[in-house]
Amino acid sequence: MNYNFRSHENYDFSFTKEDLYKIPLILPHRSIVRDEVSDILKLDQTRLNIRATTSLPGNTVSLLRNSNYYSLTIKGVYNNFHDPDLVFVPLVPNKSTGDVLAWRKNTILSPAIEKFLQFVNEQIQES
Repeated sequence: MNYNFRSHENYDFSFTKEDLYKIPLILPHRSIVRDEVSDILKLDQTRLNIRATTSLPGNTVSLLRNSNYYSLTIKGVYNNFHDPDLVFVPLVPNKSTGDVLAWRKNTILSPAIEKFLQFVNEQIQES
């Protein structure tokens, strides 16, 4: 199965869970992340056609551009590449999860980190 997203000017296209079983995938390297994604989407990992795993999504750009591989990731991961051939295609039905910001407890935080945490906290309060 080959999806040609370049032919979709509006990129009005989506994947279903069943589509994910039919395409060669690049998934996150960490098993805890793969397990959480599979749990959220109710996927059977043994049925997925996993061709590669990555902890650095930027390293997969060449595979995405030059082959029929598809990366299962969150929206925005590839935005820094400014490549019109890399397109985010949402899943249907839409699935979402929260973000986590964690750090080691009982550590001395630098002023820059304290300022960053203050900024994050303000953004959370505003939303």
